Amino acid sequence: MKKRHIAATAGLLLVAGIVITTRFKSDMEDHREITIRAKNFVRRLNRRDYNACIESFDQEMRESMAPDQMKATFDPILDALGEFEAFRSSTVTMRTTDGPDYYRCALRCDYTEGSAEICLLFDHDLAISGVYVK
Repeated sequence: MKKRHIAATAGLLLVAGIVITTRFKSDMEDHREITIRAKNFVRRLNRRDYNACIESFDQEMRESMAPDQMKATFDPILDALGEFEAFRSSTVTMRTTDGPDYYRCALRCDYTEGSAEICLLFDHDLAISGVYVK
């Protein structure tokens, strides 16, 4: 009887470990994919390829931010920062709200005239639903 109890407990722990590992692996894959997408977006932004940036947006962002608005918003920021040098760090977090949950990716970037934190919000389809620079 004791052996059955131990075997059952070990089986449950094995199943729980598989579920946790699978979820962790899935979260890590999402974080990796989000970081790649965020860095690619920032590369396009630094090239001032605003049309390509808009292709990464979700539908609501596409409707609210035209290429000329992107240019008016980001050209002065990029002019002040100077030439892009390197990505220093990245952080991806899941945000929960009263509305839909979303991922936030913060990229610390070095430029010739200073540094900036470029934050991108991603929906569950991994489309960009928000951008801001600190």
